[in-house]
Amino acid sequence: YLILTILLLMNSFARIILLLLILASLLFPFLTWVLAAFELPVRSLFSDEGLRWLFYNGSASLVSYPIELFVLFLVSWGALCFVGYFSHPWKSRTAWCASLLLLIFLILLMAFAAFSVHSPLISITGTIGNSPLLYGLPAAICVVFLIISFLYGLLSAKLKAQSDFVSFFTYGISHYAPWLLSGMLLSYLVSCLRFAFRI
Repeated sequence: YLILTILLLMNSFARIILLLLILASLLFPFLTWVLAAFELPVRSLFSDEGLRWLFYNGSASLVSYPIELFVLFLVSWGALCFVGYFSHPWKSRTAWCASLLLLIFLILLMAFAAFSVHSPLISITGTIGNSPLLYGLPAAICVVFLIISFLYGLLSAKLKAQSDFVSFFTYGISHYAPWLLSGMLLSYLVSCLRFAFRI
């Protein structure tokens, strides 16, 4: 009951944040226009340059790399919640043990791929810093959790009907949609701020 209460509070908090971000997204272009009218060092989003920037970069700023990772996180987290991985896992001990063994195997496989001789996942200099491994690791972790939750769902008989398989992938997006929209609007606002103030 405590977890359910926390989730409900988080969802109501997410709606408030979403409303504030919608208002900020609507008001910020007018704010840049007013500041530019007072000849302050701000580029207006209603100027020729600002409108060109909006049409070229507005939609791309909504789906930046952090937002793509956030979508992957929501899908994998929602999949774990949908199959009941965290709620009484001992009731499906076989499924839980099998998914845990698969998790260990996938971690060892990723470690072997990352640290083997002449691995394509390390940088040209032979280090982990600024490497494909670090860039793709968050997405790889989400995919790993998606795989183990899929195995858990199959072995615990939580995934039976065709609709279960659809819900498995969409549960996180549908239940945490306000957070996703908030993240997209925040990404858009950050891009607008960087343009307006030349950051």
